[in-house]
Amino acid sequence: MAFLSTIADETDDDVAKRAPINEAAVRGFTDRLRNAGIDQSAFDRVFGEMKSDASLKAGDIIEIAARYTRGRKPTSKGAALAAIAKQIVQLISAESRAQRSAKARLL
Repeated sequence: MAFLSTIADETDDDVAKRAPINEAAVRGFTDRLRNAGIDQSAFDRVFGEMKSDASLKAGDIIEIAARYTRGRKPTSKGAALAAIAKQIVQLISAESRAQRSAKARLL
């Protein structure tokens, strides 16, 4: 009976961490997110497809987030989605700062 209670205590994220990742899908979505660059509409399309792709498990999305952000691996699917969404904002902000800085040097 202890075995059943142990299984019941596991979360989806615990199970996902043990499951092998879908390397082709992870690589594909990571590449597509990076290729979107700072194009918000391109990012939104890829992000929407990724969120609605039923073949992606929590572990896959966590891995995509870690690769796309080149940061620490998020601990949950929700945190991974938030990290991916935050990355585009940071990229756009960095590009804006770079443009302002270049413009200031010309003056």
